[in-house]
Amino acid sequence: MPTGSTYSMAWRSRDEPGLRVAEPTLDEVCVHAGALAGYYNEPTNRALLTNEQDFDARDVVDQFKGMWAAGDRPFLLYVGESLVGDCDLRHVEDDRAEFAILVGPRATQAKGLGTRFSKMVHLLAFGPLRMSRVYAAVRPENAGSLRMFEKLGYEVDQTPEARRYAEAPDDVCVSIGAETFRRLHEATAAVVEIAVRA
Repeated sequence: MPTGSTYSMAWRSRDEPGLRVAEPTLDEVCVHAGALAGYYNEPTNRALLTNEQDFDARDVVDQFKGMWAAGDRPFLLYVGESLVGDCDLRHVEDDRAEFAILVGPRATQAKGLGTRFSKMVHLLAFGPLRMSRVYAAVRPENAGSLRMFEKLGYEVDQTPEARRYAEAPDDVCVSIGAETFRRLHEATAAVVEIAVRA
């Protein structure tokens, strides 16, 4: 279960109604575990995630419990009241972490949702969570994710620190620092509300 303060984020702009990100409770994960399992198992998503197991709802709950136990910060992604995916800041250590995201329904992919949700989580990472750098490792064939990270301001990072997050030798490792993110996304910061969850 999550320990310490947890957060929610909402996009308060007229052109993006209803975008919301929340660090979930265990009960919330249980409610959405079946839908998340479906997203993970969808063939295209599965290939991009290099997911080799068939998930069921129990596996999803166990995965979230494992992330919490490791000190990771998982999030659920909503458009209105509809769950559309999840993301997380994983391998959190000191002021650094790795970021991963999945917008699950195929019909909602490649429409910029992943970029907007990612901006929201990075505002939390580089704000209240006081991180200085966030990393990601992407499969080279995952052109959509590579474009998203480029829009966020990530750059290819071949340092040993970045390569630690690679799961395969040909993974593309990227990273972004707090100062760069704040400079590029000042306008987003003005319309995203970050709140501590009760």
